[in-house]
Amino acid sequence: MNGDQRSIASKAAELRQAFDRSFARAADADRPPSEDLLAIRVGGDAFAVRFAEVAGVFVDCKLAPLPGSAPQLIELTALKGRVLPVYDLGALLGYPAAAAARSWLVAAGAPVALAFDRFDGHLRVAREAVTPRRSADANQPFVDEAVRTERLIRPIIRVASVVEAIESLARRARPAE
Repeated sequence: MNGDQRSIASKAAELRQAFDRSFARAADADRPPSEDLLAIRVGGDAFAVRFAEVAGVFVDCKLAPLPGSAPQLIELTALKGRVLPVYDLGALLGYPAAAAARSWLVAAGAPVALAFDRFDGHLRVAREAVTPRRSADANQPFVDEAVRTERLIRPIIRVASVVEAIESLARRARPAE
C-alpha cells in the first residue's frame, strides 16, 4: 500500500468511527438517566436494593440455622473459596426471625450475605422515580429513599449501612482483650 492509499484508508477509518460515535451519542442523549434496582421481599413487604451495592444474588437456597449464634446470623456459606456469614435481613430490619428466607445477596465490597424472603426481579427506573422518604421510620433504619413503580412504592435498603450495622454487632460480640 502506498502513502496515498494509507492516507485514504486512515481517513475512511476515521470517518467510520465518527459516524458510529454519532449514533451512540444520539441513543444516550434520548435516554433519560436511569437507576438499576433489585426488587425483593422482606417479611412479606416489598423493598428494593441498588444493583451497584450487590455482588451476587442466590435464589431458592436452603438455609440452615447456625446454633448458638446471634439471632440475625443464620449460617455460614462457602462461595468461591471464601466463607461468608449469611445474616437475616428481616431481623436486621426489625422483623421477627424469618423461617422462610430462601434467597440471599452478597454485598458488594464486603464479605457478607443478606438473606431475604423472595427475589421479585430487576427494576430499571427513571432516576426521578427515586425520591427521599418524607419521614424517617424507626422501623426501617436502613431506608431513606423509595422508588415508585407502576404498582407500588418500594423503600430502598442501603446495603452499605446494613453492613456497617453488622460490623458493629460483631465488634460488640467480641470478648474484650
